[in-house]
Amino acid sequence: MDIAALEDSARAGRDDALQQLTFLAGGQSMCAIGRSGVGYPAAKYQEGRSTAFADAARLLAKGGTVADLEAMREAWAARRAAAPEGDWLAYWAGGADALEGLLEG
Repeated sequence: MDIAALEDSARAGRDDALQQLTFLAGGQSMCAIGRSGVGYPAAKYQEGRSTAFADAARLLAKGGTVADLEAMREAWAARRAAAPEGDWLAYWAGGADALEGLLEG
């Protein structure tokens, strides 16, 4: 796999996830939404996607390898498997799905 292409894809994925998150949140911060006490799994899923894509882009920009990216994917998948239902599950699922898609290309 071409590391530069993976980094570009991670940045594009982050931008897409942030656009989706902004739309879903309606201009509110995720902190404000969280304090409201109302779960919002769709937004948390996009937040997880944006975080994982951003982490992947940073990792690759600093010389990370495909093996490093695969380890990151496994860590997100493990967190998804251990997460309770609701917003946290959506967050970890979004990140795990993002990294899976990135590696599948």
